[in-house]
Amino acid sequence: MKGNLLIVDDEPMLTDSLKFIFRHICENVFIAENGQDAIAIIGQHKVHCVLTDFQMPSMSGLELFKTVRKTHDALPFIFFTGHGSESILHDLRDFKNFEVITKPSLDKVQDQVKRFIEHTY
Repeated sequence: MKGNLLIVDDEPMLTDSLKFIFRHICENVFIAENGQDAIAIIGQHKVHCVLTDFQMPSMSGLELFKTVRKTHDALPFIFFTGHGSESILHDLRDFKNFEVITKPSLDKVQDQVKRFIEHTY
């Protein structure tokens, strides 16, 4: 399986580790440090799945999600977060095609990325 993954997180050590993990699963792994960079990458490249933190400076994962969904309504998102998932799920209750995974569950993230890419590639 090959597809393009976009990782959005403001922690460079985490994004580097995730890129290393997914380089064998995905054709391309794009990295964005913030929501604005992520939107630019989505505008320039075919992305099959977005893996994002929920809380980031300047644009939260939720804001990114809602902005992207205006033009890419079926693009799968995985919120990989260290914060409680109950409030995230409440904010996302009207949307589909997303998953919330609490850090540091890398196995769950890998499985979900594979599933989402298989369905959108």
